[in-house]
Amino acid sequence: MSRILSQEEVEALLKGVQTGKISTEQKQKTFDVKPYDFREAHRPLRVSPGLDRVFQRFGLFFRNSLSGILYKSLEVLSRPSEYVKFNEFLKMVPVPSSVNIFRLAPLNGNGLFILEQPLVFTFVELFFGSQKVKLQKIEPRPFTSMEERVIKRIALLAMRDLQSAWKDFSQLSPEFIGMETSPEATGIATPSETVIKTEFQVNVDEFSGKAFMVIPFSVIEPIADQLLKKGEEARDEEWIKALLSAIMDSELEIVAELARLDLSFGELLTLKPGDVFNLGRGINDEIPLKVQGIKKFSGVPGNSRGNQAVRITTIHL
Repeated sequence: MSRILSQEEVEALLKGVQTGKISTEQKQKTFDVKPYDFREAHRPLRVSPGLDRVFQRFGLFFRNSLSGILYKSLEVLSRPSEYVKFNEFLKMVPVPSSVNIFRLAPLNGNGLFILEQPLVFTFVELFFGSQKVKLQKIEPRPFTSMEERVIKRIALLAMRDLQSAWKDFSQLSPEFIGMETSPEATGIATPSETVIKTEFQVNVDEFSGKAFMVIPFSVIEPIADQLLKKGEEARDEEWIKALLSAIMDSELEIVAELARLDLSFGELLTLKPGDVFNLGRGINDEIPLKVQGIKKFSGVPGNSRGNQAVRITTIHL
């Protein structure tokens, strides 16, 4: 508790201020302040470019692996990653589905690779030699042991392809852990926790099915900055390639200039058919070639395969 000054102390304080013995100037304190934006504090959207790149690569690798074991040409298309609450994602997945649990070693926590039931039935039919994909319906039953063996083989292929997809971004080793029929039973995240959801559309003949990759953001967070940096570098490389491609396809005007003449207006009016201009140069003299009006080459005029042509002799940098 602060002490109240006595009258003598108050008078001494005032006298010290008047005589200048006590300074009344405020001292400026300096602080090492770092900006903190609450809107950006927990926004996992920052890593989206890198994740999209990873899952696009996974879709390509997984398509090749599936085609190899099913002996059927198919298509795997990845959609942009989305960041949702885990309880919101649970509403998107029909039950039963094939829910495969994996770990992204050495990171802590688990992720899910989910195949909807009709897609599983399609894979099983193709795996055992069916040439025609039938329209599959959802059946309220668990998977048989035979179906689970096929699922596990496909899940192990997915883990291998996922590792290849991560290769240029981080040295992660996905490990298959087990299966469930509902993502809620896996306990990989609390209902309110943010997860990264990536949807894949698998097209086989007339059939189209869905698969999902789900990873809690808390699992990816330790490598979020690294993933963002790699994603931006990959996006820059793609932009550079697209820009170079556009430049290479640009159309330019090249003019071979035989000569230039200066005439007065009076001389111009006297011109008539049959008049000859002396260009002042020999047939083997170089002429300038201009690209968009700028002299870039010199060459000698002549013929090539029955057409008038110019052979380049000098390049002007």
